[in-house]
Parts: sequence; C-alpha cells; structure tokens
Amino acid sequence: FFPTRQTRGEMRQLRQRGVGAVLALSAILFALPITGAIECYDSTTSDQADWPADRNATTCLEGSTCVKYVQPQNEDVEAKRAGKCHSTTSMPSICSTTNETGLTTVTLDGVSGVWAYECCLEDLCNGNTTDGNATDEGEDCLAEQPFVDQLSVFENNNVQGASNEIKIQFSFHARVAAKKKIVIEGFTGLDGPEDSSKLEITLPGTNKMLEPTAAWNLTDGKLTVTSRRVIMPNETVGITFTVINPSETQSKVNVTVTPPAMASGCEVRSRTIKNKILGVTFLNATCDDDEFFGNDCDTQCYGIVVGDKCACTSDLQFGSDCNGTAVVNTLKSLAATAVAKGVALTLTSPDGTVLIEFPAGALLEDMILEIMTFAFSNFKMPKTQTSYAAAGPIVVFLPHGIIFAVPVTIWLDVTILARRDGKKLRPAVFNKETQIWELLEGEIVNGRMKAKTTHFSQFSTLSVPDSATAPTTSGGGGGGSGGGRGVIRS
Repeated sequence: FFPTRQTRGEMRQLRQRGVGAVLALSAILFALPITGAIECYDSTTSDQADWPADRNATTCLEGSTCVKYVQPQNEDVEAKRAGKCHSTTSMPSICSTTNETGLTTVTLDGVSGVWAYECCLEDLCNGNTTDGNATDEGEDCLAEQPFVDQLSVFENNNVQGASNEIKIQFSFHARVAAKKKIVIEGFTGLDGPEDSSKLEITLPGTNKMLEPTAAWNLTDGKLTVTSRRVIMPNETVGITFTVINPSETQSKVNVTVTPPAMASGCEVRSRTIKNKILGVTFLNATCDDDEFFGNDCDTQCYGIVVGDKCACTSDLQFGSDCNGTAVVNTLKSLAATAVAKGVALTLTSPDGTVLIEFPAGALLEDMILEIMTFAFSNFKMPKTQTSYAAAGPIVVFLPHGIIFAVPVTIWLDVTILARRDGKKLRPAVFNKETQIWELLEGEIVNGRMKAKTTHFSQFSTLSVPDSATAPTTSGGGGGGSGGGRGVIRS
C-alpha cells in the first residue's frame, strides 16, 4: 500500500508522535488506493520505519528477495503490513523460492510475533504489476481503472484425468461496470472440457454478479466471464466451474486474472497466483484392469485408480472404493456465505447449530465459505483402519485448501456418546493423499465434538482405540487440494 505525495509528510508527522499515533497512521494509509507492486529497500542503508513512505529511496540489493509480511494476530491486520529485503544466506529458513508463503517469527514496525509472509521478486510482488507514479493522471487512473485486489484459487482434487471443480474468488479495488469482460487464464494441460467455446459457471448466492455462461478456450486455457451487473469495489466475486485434469504428470500452473479496461489511457494490470492448481503426478494402476485395485485386484473402484488406491473425485463420494454417495443434510449445513477478512465470527446452520468459530485474524482475505454435513454416520473405515469406527457424520468445509493464520474452532455432531470398552472419541480429518483418517485433539462439550484446525477439509468424529494418538500440531496434515490460504495474498 503506497501513499500519495500529499500524505507522505502527514505520515512522517504521525510517526514522530510515537506509538499512540499508529492507529491514526493506519486510517490514513489504508484508506488510500493501492498503486502497484511492492518495492523493497536495502535494509542496510534505509530505515525500516520509513517504509513505505521512502520506498523509492533504495531497492533490494542484487540477489536479495522482497518479502511482504502481515501480522495475523494484530487487531487491524491491514495496519501492520511491511516489506523488507533479505539475502537467503542471512535468513535461510524462508524464501528458498520466490513464490514461497508461510509463517515466521519476526519483529516489524515494533510488533513482534508470528507474521504471514510472501516471497517475490521486485517486479512480481503484486501479480506482475508495476508501481504507478503519483501524478495527477496516475491518481485518476487509480481511482477509475480497477485492478485485482484479492485473488484465491482452489481445486476439488488433483487426480489424473478426473473431473475437477475449480473455485476462483477475486475482488477489484474500483468499480467494474456491467457487461464488461474479465479474463481468467492459465488452465493449461487440461483434457477438457472440449473447446466448445462456452462453459457454464456456478455463482454463489442469489445476487449474481456474472453471466452464467462464459467464453472458454481449451487450447489457450482461457476463461472469459462477463459482469451481469455493476461489481462494487472490494466486493468478492466467486465462480465455480468444472474441468478435466491432465492425464499425465504436470506441474501446478499459474492462474492470472485480468480486469476490463475501464479508463481510457490507463494501464490494465493483471494479477497472477503462482503454482497453485492442476498439478498432477501420474501413476499407472498396479492392476491389469485399471478399474480395480487392492492386493488381489478384486475391488472395483468407482472413482479413478491411482497406483494401488482408488481416488474419489467428488466431495459427495466416500469409502475406500468411492462407491458411497452422500446426501447433504441442509439443516445442518451452511450455504455459500461471504466472510470478511480478519473478523471474529461464529457461523451456524439453519437449525441454529454452531458449525465454526473464527477468532480475529484467522482469515486474512475476504472469502466465500461453504459447509456440507452429510446425512449419515455409518461410513466404512479404510482397510488399514478397521479398529476405527464412525461416531458422527462427515462434515466438508469448503473451499478445500484454505489455511488459517490462527486455528479456528469446528463443531462436529456425535452419534455415540457412551464410552465403550477400550475406545475413546476423537475428531479426525481425512487425508485424500494417503486415504486415511488422521486424528486430532478435541473434547466433548454439551454432547458435541469441539476441535481446532488450521485448514479446511473433511472432518468427522471417530471411535478409536485408547492407544490411538493424535499429532501434536492442531489441524492435522491431510485435506484437499487447492491454492488458497488464510494468511496473505496481497
């Protein structure tokens, strides 16, 4: 976030007034439009406290990497953004690659704690955009020409040759008029849908922002959507569509969103999220008949056989052979709901059941969330976990792959409350990669299972042997594929 020339002096005065002026500084700084890519400075010659007001004083040393930080636990998460340069030799634990993201402990702007970070080269810090000059003409462009403020990309699975549900969420910093084209591209290597020139997209909620049919080009991997109505600044746009994954090994692809041209003579800035979806590792079926799997090749797979396992390709499929089809209990579920970043919030189902509790700072992007509770609790365990038993329905938290900066609390229904000999109840998350349930720590509160997690996936309550243990980290390791995160993408 960069100040205009008119406010830089004001911010220095505020900074000189001490810590008590931080909130006032934040109010001025973050009411302003973002003008482009973050430019880092040479930390050996520039005062970090002057960033970003003196951002043009110096730039990163050759061989250094720009790092953007957000303090997840801060009450006003956007008020504590900072940038710095570092060499991978001086901070080897982070930024081994330019698109790396994660959490690290650091002190910035006088605030010490765990910060989310994103590593990027100077010209790639905001989706291949460049910083606009604070001229009168530039400021007019900033006010009228939208650029992508937030971008998240998720996928349902990464199974070779499978149908894959792609979810993309984005927002613009400025108004987009009706009947304007928004280009989303980068979907390379796909086996389908065939290049029929049109693709149906699904939009959450009832206030539809886009036309339901988009232009599709399989060869170029490009989807072009059209605004149905005016899209307001910072309004989250969510779309879902289905593609066919590559049937051979492919690295994860970059996805780019380009806004429409809304102001004559102004630069149109795209935004790219790197290496997030459609990565496939192809494995031949170990059985001669690729519809069967198992040690004796006698079990039919109703999903897709990958190596020696049967991979389910839909959230409504379950079981080691994917032969189960779930029915969603709508009274215990949550339809697509927009949630603002940084808020402390409790979400409930239509019958008033608490499903999830967000602490402040957990979600650092506006996001459209959905929760599906299956209408059964008698699903079978994987063959390697026959000592486990279902003790509650499966609950699917969407979108897959979103990661939170701090753990959120989830609540799961329980169908077995009485302790059985040698058994105990534990929350668990299903790992799609290993096809097993991973136990979490939790407790029974008022007849329901309470647990914490740092990511979205499929969860349930299981009855397990007393000897079974959960990992020491909250949230488990498994989950769905995807490219979203609750930490930072700015």
